[in-house]
Amino acid sequence: MKYLEKLLRPLILILGGILEIALILSLFHFFISFAWIDLVLRLLSVVLVITIINNSRHLSFDMMWILLILIFPVPGTLIYLFLGANLISSKTTISLVKETKKDSKYLQRDTKTLQDFVTEKPDLSGDVHYLSTTAGFPVYHNNGFDYYPLGDDGYPVMLEEMKKQRSLSSWNISSLNRASCGMA
Repeated sequence: MKYLEKLLRPLILILGGILEIALILSLFHFFISFAWIDLVLRLLSVVLVITIINNSRHLSFDMMWILLILIFPVPGTLIYLFLGANLISSKTTISLVKETKKDSKYLQRDTKTLQDFVTEKPDLSGDVHYLSTTAGFPVYHNNGFDYYPLGDDGYPVMLEEMKKQRSLSSWNISSLNRASCGMA
């Protein structure tokens, strides 16, 4: 079944490409004075590109699709719809959406905390507003985490915490090693 599915997609794309070329040639042949057809197709491709950008989780990956659609509007759109936009049928995506909806009840939004943060740091207000309202990740207050913009800044603190835990960790590791060798 999977072998047939792997062959079916390229076959559909090849046939779609041939049909596309035939359609475009016939459109140019019969409707050479109607340049608005190309304009409509390009506008539809721009709408699709804007949709991809708005829904993109990894814009660097989607950049290939965007370029393909903008350079070749009709075949690029067809190829994207057959290969790139299989989000509805993806089991992983369906599972992810279901779990995200189920877990969203644990992400309590506090508008007062959001307003306090925006007034305290107005330069980050756009990012925080997007994360809190659009992306669905609320802002919390007094969570006890230290933020280090660079990993190098947090490295000394991480080493100090590891030194504090060294005795406990070495005891756990040595007891596991003895248990796995049958010595415990």
